[in-house]
Amino acid sequence: MNAASSTVPSSPHKLYLARRGAGLDHATAVRDVEHSYGRRDLGAKLELARAEHEAVKPQATVKLPEVIEPHPLDAPMVEVGARIRELTDARAVLALDALSDQDAHERLVTVERDLAAAEAERDRLQLARHEAFRREHEQTLQAEQEAVRVALERTRHLQVERDQAEAKLAKAAADFGKALTFVHEIAADQTAALNAAGEQGWRVVPSPAATRATLTRALHSAGAPTDWLS
Repeated sequence: MNAASSTVPSSPHKLYLARRGAGLDHATAVRDVEHSYGRRDLGAKLELARAEHEAVKPQATVKLPEVIEPHPLDAPMVEVGARIRELTDARAVLALDALSDQDAHERLVTVERDLAAAEAERDRLQLARHEAFRREHEQTLQAEQEAVRVALERTRHLQVERDQAEAKLAKAAADFGKALTFVHEIAADQTAALNAAGEQGWRVVPSPAATRATLTRALHSAGAPTDWLS
């Protein structure tokens, strides 16, 4: 057994499961297995492997509702709101009596002073809360922009690596083409020699299926995708 064939799983069943696990659909995985084993009759036999693969389903992820954290200024806002409502009610109660009762008038002045202070505090808390939200939004926006910048920078680095990898792929493809041409030239010479000897020379010409199988085994050995060969 050569080095390329030793990387193929020990049975079509296991190879099929490996291909499905790599993301291939059923039909593509069957063609892949049949290419690897040089057979065209494995479709029915692999139905059991298909059932085994499709019986294993990933568990659905349950998305929990988002928990909104209370803001530190929520409690002071609630407190001052309650105080404003209390003072407003007290002002309404004292308003009529203050017209004829000096003590009620003095209490009303005090209530109105406290109410004005509470309303001013409420306004300050609202401004502070708005500013806090603005800063939080700005920080979130900056973090998102930084994440985008990092992702784009990584994309640029990966593009350099991809260009280098694609250049290697183009060279490997050219080398494969040269090697395949050389094999066919040798086969042509061998055919001519056999014809001169009165033999059937067509038997030594490499078939497209044999060339495809050679390429498929090489791709399998390297862990490369092979579905595009079909």
